[in-house]
Amino acid sequence: MRVYEPPEKADILVSELLASFGDNELSPECLDGAQRFLKRSGISIPRPADKTLRTCYETPYIIHLVNYYQIAPAQALFKFEHPNWSDVINNERYKKLKFNCTQNRVLTGFVGFFDTVLYKDVMLSTHPETHTHEMVTWFPIVFPLQKPLKVQAGSVIEISFWRVENPDKVWYEWCLEAPMKGCIMNPNGRSYFIKKH
Repeated sequence: MRVYEPPEKADILVSELLASFGDNELSPECLDGAQRFLKRSGISIPRPADKTLRTCYETPYIIHLVNYYQIAPAQALFKFEHPNWSDVINNERYKKLKFNCTQNRVLTGFVGFFDTVLYKDVMLSTHPETHTHEMVTWFPIVFPLQKPLKVQAGSVIEISFWRVENPDKVWYEWCLEAPMKGCIMNPNGRSYFIKKH
């Protein structure tokens, strides 16, 4: 693109380099560099690319985690077995986990992964240690804290975690218990839920 000289200028210039924030794939830089191929009366697609920013609170995020620090090893949270032949099926869950902090760090939230066996020895995993090779379909989920928390080496991080449901929806709630008590995040699914119908 830098040295190419077209026989004539284009009527339309199309780029798909938008990414999640509209310019984090260098869309402006690439379009600026390619506009020399466009007629003055030509059309650029996209034309405007407006970025917006909004505040958010207590919503889990599906994120492709590349650079993050694992304060403590992952621990098992919930397990579901299928088929489930119980007379009464209850998919609500509660568990309290304790993580040992070995270094001074800042805790911003908790990351959720999954491992599943499809059949016999066929497995899918988003867990870093057992991640399915070349799988880019599912990413980990991040459950943020209300505000970042400094944790000291030797302290224990304790979290209560719920999977809750009613006839209409399923949601998660979580609450930091230690090293300091936090509030219950996403109570009654007020910010995030999965609709059943």
